[in-house]
Amino acid sequence: MKRKRVVVLGATGSIGDSALKVARDIPERMEIVGLAANSNAEKLAAAANEVRPESLCLVDRTKIDILRKALEYDPRSFVGDEGLREIA
Repeated sequence: MKRKRVVVLGATGSIGDSALKVARDIPERMEIVGLAANSNAEKLAAAANEVRPESLCLVDRTKIDILRKALEYDPRSFVGDEGLREIA
């Protein structure tokens, strides 16, 4: 079975947490390729460091430096509403 490539919008909220748990539980069926959050840069970085998606988006431009400093790898990064549209 081919794995589904998934972008999790709202990755730092309760539904995002649940989606990431499902992805961890069925890695043979689901691949997280992108994560997006509104403003919680620290939690987005923690999730990204765990699942290592190829792309991230943080809508709050003022916190992008916090995100980048907390990352342990170098994904494609998007910011703002236009970044959210791009990652989706």
